[in-house]
Amino acid sequence: MSDDGNKGGSEPTKIFSNMTAWLGGITGLVVAVTGLIAVWPKAKDAEPVTVVATPVETAAADDPAEEEPVEAAANPLPLKYKAVGATFEKIDGEWVYASPTEETRYKEVSRRGGSTVVFDPAREVYARWPNHGGSVEEKGADDQAEWEKSFDIWVTDAADSADQ
Repeated sequence: MSDDGNKGGSEPTKIFSNMTAWLGGITGLVVAVTGLIAVWPKAKDAEPVTVVATPVETAAADDPAEEEPVEAAANPLPLKYKAVGATFEKIDGEWVYASPTEETRYKEVSRRGGSTVVFDPAREVYARWPNHGGSVEEKGADDQAEWEKSFDIWVTDAADSADQ
């Protein structure tokens, strides 16, 4: 009699276990289908997406000399910009801001992550700008102040470079 009681006691547990698994599976399926139904109208009208692979960063990527050829090969960075009444270009390894009244020479610190950072040792000032043009911002080497906008630059094209 004790054998029958044990069998009878274990059967309901197996049945409930199977029902729990079935209910969980059905619930998961309902949630997945509901998600697809909610997204489908947006997905069918969306433009195809192009995925561009980016290189994995390694410890060697911290060295600008190793990173620059990869970046230059994929998308050459500009070496000459225009500013209002001035030019800003890389000459003999230095960045030179030249206007009719002044010339400032900067030493390149970094050119990665979408921006260039340079240092003017005469004024002890750092400057940075987006590689494809925008606002040049400056801040002193010894203070932790916010970057301040100095002037705007834009990339010169081949026709403009030939004229000058």
